[in-house]
Amino acid sequence: MNILATPEFSQKISTLSEGQRHALKAVLSEIQYSAKDQFLSKTALIGSGAFGSIHMMRVGELRIFLKMVSDEKEDKVILLDIAQISDRPFLNEYHGLRDPRTKPSYNPRMNHSINPIYNSSLNPIYNTSINPTYNTSINPIYNSSINPIYNTAINPIYNTSINPIYNTAINPIYNPVINPHYNPSFGGPFFYDNNLNKEGYFITANDNVIILFDNEAIFKGVGVKNTTNGYCLFDKKNDWTGYLVPDKQGGYLHFDQNNNWIGFVV
Repeated sequence: MNILATPEFSQKISTLSEGQRHALKAVLSEIQYSAKDQFLSKTALIGSGAFGSIHMMRVGELRIFLKMVSDEKEDKVILLDIAQISDRPFLNEYHGLRDPRTKPSYNPRMNHSINPIYNSSLNPIYNTSINPTYNTSINPIYNSSINPIYNTAINPIYNTSINPIYNTAINPIYNPVINPHYNPSFGGPFFYDNNLNKEGYFITANDNVIILFDNEAIFKGVGVKNTTNGYCLFDKKNDWTGYLVPDKQGGYLHFDQNNNWIGFVV
């Protein structure tokens, strides 16, 4: 089978020990020369859709996440992500690969291109297209499709697939792969305030909803994607608390309901 890898997967290989890299190389070689059914028998199916199926493979303490794509000509395996699982919390501080404390390009204090004080295109006071006060399509008070009170598909109370109490796959207390206390390869994204204090992180539930957690993996609410490719944020009571604006380099700027800049996400 043909094997491809995402940039995120390739980047994480460098964080593995020599023994882990050797084990990974052996498994990838085995996949390459395996028949489709033989390969699938060694994985756990996580999900499937029109664009392929997602699987997980165990390699010692590593968890490899792959996508299986088949067409008339060949079967392809796309290496999506890799996680390292520990039996106990490995450290108290965790910031992922994009740590704004050590990498200035992710720190709005140092990188003015992602700082709304200097970049007016990211500032809702100057750019009304990202301001819910003026752009009602991203305002859940006026757009009921992005308001969980009116749209049950994005309301965890009614849609249990996006409720971590019922869906343990998106609950870091039960799924160590998405718990940064147990998985040193977990990359976030993490919430920070403007003083670089880490406030939590989010997990993607589906194409339209993210699940918000605090630093102790406690469920705090949800985010609903809007037309700017940002998110409207809600607490557990479905009260609107603020929104995220894409920073154009893979992260977000965090604003409250009154358009005050209160932090960022990387």
